[in-house]
Amino acid sequence: MLTLNIPDKYAQARGGWATNHTMKAVYQHMMASKRSAVDDEIDAYYSGLLEQAGNGTPHIV
Repeated sequence: MLTLNIPDKYAQARGGWATNHTMKAVYQHMMASKRSAVDDEIDAYYSGLLEQAGNGTPHIV
């Protein structure tokens, strides 16, 4: 459900976990393919900021 971007409240209810902590600590794990996609998204964001800074364009972080 984490990979499908299901909100925590719905995943918790579906899994029957009493607490959000239990769900995250025991049942949620990072998946290599998703991690790679997230890393690419973060890199692209910061690369864009660096390009803007190099052009003298104001930016917000």
